[in-house]
Formats: sequence, structure tokens, C-alpha cells
Amino acid sequence: MKAIIKRRYGADTGPVVMTTREARDEFSLLLKKVSRHGTVILRKHHLNKAVVMSYEQYTELTRRNPGLPTRMAARHDALFEAMQAPSARRAMRSAFAAPPEEMSKSAVSAARRPFE
Repeated sequence: MKAIIKRRYGADTGPVVMTTREARDEFSLLLKKVSRHGTVILRKHHLNKAVVMSYEQYTELTRRNPGLPTRMAARHDALFEAMQAPSARRAMRSAFAAPPEEMSKSAVSAARRPFE
């Protein structure tokens, strides 16, 4: 009953969480939750993978940390460059040629690894 009262009257009930599949399939619901709560945590295989935040929160975050967008862009660029390396291309060719059982085992293993 307390949980119902808290939700009904807007008291803090903890972080808002959606699965990545829910976010993909119900994008408009994700936007509504972000608008209402400010942030939504996205989970995949019971692990927190991302946070979607409102534009207002992003503006405040970047105002307090002016170099943040530049650092984030630099990290993105470095990850993109790493994906273009010949070794990454070979790994992808190998992955696509793998039998389904091996792909499944690799996907589960990768999903359980912490995000770097």
C-alpha cells in the first residue's frame, strides 16, 4: 500500500528502470518517463547499461562540467577508430562465420562483462 501511495503522490520510489528491449519497442514511453522523472536507467541481462536523461539535466551537467562533451566525443572517436582496425575486422568476420552455439555463448559472455 505504501508503494501505491508513494507513486500516486509523487514521492521518490527509486530509479526508473526499463530494459533495452522495452526502450527500443516503446520509445515514446521511454521519452515520457524521461520527461517525468528526469532519468531512466536502461538494463540488459539484469545489468545497468545506460542512462537516458532529459535535455535539462544534460544542459545542467555540461554547464557544471564544460569539458564533458569534448571528452565524451573523444572517447567515442577512439572507440570508432578501434573498430576500424584490421584486427577488429577479422574478429567480426570470424564472429559471423561462427556456428550459432558459439555465437550464443560469446554473446552471453560479452553481456556479462562490465562496460569499459
